[in-house]
Amino acid sequence: ATNSAVICESGHTFKANYNKSNFEGGGFALNDCSVGIVPETFECTQNYAADKGGGAAFVDCKDGTFRVRGVAFTNNSAGNYGGGIYLYKVRTNVFYSDDDFRFVTISGKKEGYTYSAGKDGGGMYISNCAPAFNPDDFPNNPNKKATVSLYEMNINNCSAGGNGGGICVVATPSLKVS
Repeated sequence: ATNSAVICESGHTFKANYNKSNFEGGGFALNDCSVGIVPETFECTQNYAADKGGGAAFVDCKDGTFRVRGVAFTNNSAGNYGGGIYLYKVRTNVFYSDDDFRFVTISGKKEGYTYSAGKDGGGMYISNCAPAFNPDDFPNNPNKKATVSLYEMNINNCSAGGNGGGICVVATPSLKVS
């Protein structure tokens, strides 16, 4: 849905889904949303996106943010990009929140598949993300260029046929990893 907020409730599981279309997201896809929030106790496992990417999740929040905390993305695979998560044009901002990605686990590949991602970003593929604000408007912000923030993440046993077995970052000004 265009310019909508998507908030997933706790306790949900996306398991063993197969997206064989020419689109993204094996477990779920958020396209052109303004806010996407995935809370704790949410599981996305054994999903597959055959074509473009995002084995577990594809997220396109062109004018918004995406936050996920305490979630397990396990044993997901994608034909091309982002075996676990594919972030595309997400606008995140460390100035407003330090919880964009916190306590997240991305691990493994779907059984029977050679790679977590056939091309790039076995765990995560981050593409064309940019600041959600004009950095000059916030002169006291020490993280003016931070766009995607990863805190206390575990990316384990992921692989890619091309670049970045764990994470591949493309056309994104900066990435903050703590």
